[in-house]
Amino acid sequence: MSEAPSPRREPSKALLPAFAAAGLQVAVVVALWGIIALAVDRDAIDYPDAGPILGPAIVIAGAAVTFLAVRSSLSASAPPFVDVVSAVLATVGAFVAMVVVGASGYSLTRGDVGWMPVAAAHLALSPFVIGAALTAGPVAAATHWLVSFDRRRR
Repeated sequence: MSEAPSPRREPSKALLPAFAAAGLQVAVVVALWGIIALAVDRDAIDYPDAGPILGPAIVIAGAAVTFLAVRSSLSASAPPFVDVVSAVLATVGAFVAMVVVGASGYSLTRGDVGWMPVAAAHLALSPFVIGAALTAGPVAAATHWLVSFDRRRR
């Protein structure tokens, strides 16, 4: 006896643009961090004992927030002004996520939770984290606008 095949669930229409926005966010942050590092002659993660994973973890946290902001803003029931709200939430959320992931990651590396507030303050004032957070909003808004434009065109 064979079972009837289960119907394939169609993926959300917002999934592909959200992944594209997250990938774009990573690319923009890598380029931005390189430019800032050359301009200020400083490493993006300037703790010598931070390890090789902390920088990519911070970037992935910002990209994850951008992904979530774009995916939620492209729902069928979203109001027209949601692109602005999505951009603001992506910027603030990416900043908070990057600082939290960076501070907790550095504290784990050091093996001392007492380093968390110091690392959080250091990362919150870093031009790398501020710049990366400021790119999340435009990436989310541009993705929302492009998808909305494509929907209206069809």
